[in-house]
Amino acid sequence: MNFIVDDIDATVKKLAGKKVRAEQYDMPGMKTGPDGIWRNQDKTMGPRAMAWIKDPDAHIIGVLQQ
Repeated sequence: MNFIVDDIDATVKKLAGKKVRAEQYDMPGMKTGPDGIWRNQDKTMGPRAMAWIKDPDAHIIGVLQQ
């Protein structure tokens, strides 16, 4: 499941204030920054930025900015 937001930086910061942390990934072609946000370098397609969080049952939820 993905949620589209207008400002991913503000959303991730607000979630962090509620003790919800963004997941960290370090894979070829996809590395999140220290804030847990992956920034799309390919400006021609896909979301501008994305972060992933886990719900209490460990399901991964995406938060993305178009």
